[in-house]
Amino acid sequence: MTYSNYQMVEKRFLISRQLALTQTLGFIANNNISSLVKNIPESLIEELVPGKEVNIPIQDIIKLQDNNLGEIIPPAWFSLGYLKNVLEEESQTLCLSELPLPFYWHELSTLLIKIRPNNIESLEQVTKMVSKLHYTRTKKINSIVQDILFIKSQEYGTEERDLNFDQIFEDSTICNMTSSDEDSYYAALYVIHPKTMKAMGCKIQY
Repeated sequence: MTYSNYQMVEKRFLISRQLALTQTLGFIANNNISSLVKNIPESLIEELVPGKEVNIPIQDIIKLQDNNLGEIIPPAWFSLGYLKNVLEEESQTLCLSELPLPFYWHELSTLLIKIRPNNIESLEQVTKMVSKLHYTRTKKINSIVQDILFIKSQEYGTEERDLNFDQIFEDSTICNMTSSDEDSYYAALYVIHPKTMKAMGCKIQY
């Protein structure tokens, strides 16, 4: 494992949230859009025609929302019925299922919950469903990490606590992980096997 991999572990928790802000969502501008919005590119202002739905980066949508210049069109998957079905399927498997959701689904959900668009039905229930789905997958990841450490300790003939970073990550690919799953994976390692992670100076913030 190269040093760049070590840096990636340390920085990814912040990077994943920054990248989520670059994802796009639907937005419909209102008649107030003709006013100047600071820090919004002119090309974007020209694209925002009152009553017309456009897809723009979330970081720009937040600025527009703060100025009451329109409303977000939430993605189809951010609904109680959709997330409920996803959670039911996830609860029926021991491994991580391939989610019919964006790679940054949890970060996007968190942002939408924070923004609280008026046109989302049953937002409180949707919020609970997002939390349950994230918890279910995190619990699976914690179990997977424990299994990996056990298998690696048997493979290298050493105690789990004495495994080094390269040994843990060698051929330890986990399928179907989303951005938040990767965060949970490293967070689990930080808790379960803190020696290696702390030696790297890896800091986890929520």
